Amino acid sequence: MTHEGSEGQSVVRGAWLAMAMRWVDRLVGIASTLILARLLAPEDFGVIAMAMLVIGLVEVLSDLGVNIAIVREREPGAVFLDTAWTLRLLQNALVGVTLFAVAPLAADYFNDVRVAPVLQVLSIAFFISGFENIGIVALQKDMRFSEEFRFLAARRLAGFIVTVTAAYAIGSYWALVIGYIASRLLGTALSYVLHPMRPGFSLKAWRSLLGISKWLMLRSVGEFLVNNLHRLVIGRLFPASTVGYYTLANEISLMPGAEFLAPMNRALFPAFSKIQDDATALRRLFMRAQSIQYLLALPIAAGMVMTAPEAVAVLLGEKWMRAAPLLEVLVIGASLLALSSCSGYVLLVRGKYRHIALLTWAQLALFVLALFALMPSVVTASASSALSPELAPDAVALARTIAAAVGLVLNALVLRHAAPMIRWSDVCAGVVRPALGVAMMVTALSLLTLPATLPPVLVLLAKAALGAWIYSAGVVVLWLLSGRPDGAETWLLGQLRSRLARADGARR
Repeated sequence: MTHEGSEGQSVVRGAWLAMAMRWVDRLVGIASTLILARLLAPEDFGVIAMAMLVIGLVEVLSDLGVNIAIVREREPGAVFLDTAWTLRLLQNALVGVTLFAVAPLAADYFNDVRVAPVLQVLSIAFFISGFENIGIVALQKDMRFSEEFRFLAARRLAGFIVTVTAAYAIGSYWALVIGYIASRLLGTALSYVLHPMRPGFSLKAWRSLLGISKWLMLRSVGEFLVNNLHRLVIGRLFPASTVGYYTLANEISLMPGAEFLAPMNRALFPAFSKIQDDATALRRLFMRAQSIQYLLALPIAAGMVMTAPEAVAVLLGEKWMRAAPLLEVLVIGASLLALSSCSGYVLLVRGKYRHIALLTWAQLALFVLALFALMPSVVTASASSALSPELAPDAVALARTIAAAVGLVLNALVLRHAAPMIRWSDVCAGVVRPALGVAMMVTALSLLTLPATLPPVLVLLAKAALGAWIYSAGVVVLWLLSGRPDGAETWLLGQLRSRLARADGARR
């Protein structure tokens, strides 16, 4: 088998394991959300969402890029890993202290006194997780996803059990705080059970680790703001209940990227790193990965848009219906952002840190411009002022989606400039047939007329079944009419035949 073929197979195995890992994690998360949505009020989610925004901002401002440096390092030795562990420990301690100190300021910003004690209690979790075994990061570098799967699944399950139990017992947002700390505590303990490495204190390799941190930190701060500035605006302008609606809609909107694209990228990053000096292999792997991502993510995002009201009614309950129109807009923007991640990893392994950082901040600037265009009075509005009708969370969601659409085009331009081995045809490869298939699906669902008395669950199932059939049939027909070109369809059919053959062999 060729070097390129070997890497491709490693990515396929890694992607399937990463997807399985992510799906189990998300199934637990979805179950937790569905249960908690009925036990807690929207404002409970809002309080925690505001606290988590502050936590994310403090984390990203202190992020030294240790994990990325470990994955990129060809042969990280004991000294390198010990230094990485020490730097991450110091980083987490700084986060914990900072959170405790800024908690009152955060409460003033969000105009909600409940945020301060929540942040101060949550700061404990960072002192705990700072001691987590750095060997867990090495598992991703070595593409040992099954071991990483056990670690993440166990940590997630523990948090789920503790959170739901606490929600039944106390019925308030403190249940989410307790579950978060429990998850971090178990994760730290489990990291030493699942990996034999025993890190020690060292700063000998700090120059190697921090050599690229300047641009990575700038990129991380920009990435955080791209993903969360819209939520910071919502938290500032609206009460906790609206923050709760928006936060849950945003979390659901991330599912196409989180369930299908992020797991594949988790496998692609180390694979890209291994072939970073082979331009031909890197180009072909990028083309294959991107075409598969388009084929899977586009119909899921479109399906979520077309079934948002029924999905919210069935899964979350009537009290969450305000989240449905937000979900319809947010899922488009989140999916467009996720689709640009594959090219981002190509830039990362080629050392184009400055390009990545500037691209991220350009994406943020696009959102700010779109926000001011849609909500001009956001400049003078405050949480205590009377909000005009234009200051609606729907406008914030729309600004995010507009920025993501323009940003996807900008991302392709930067990739073409910084990685000349990837042609325009490569960037566009694989998108035409999925896009046409989605257009067929959306048209069919728009024309579908069902009885008004039909329960939402049956409407949801009918739309999902029809949409999946129309999309699948449409893409296959388009692929056949195109002469069966080598692409995502070829790979998926090959995977299907392989699994059917193995199943048939096992029966015999």
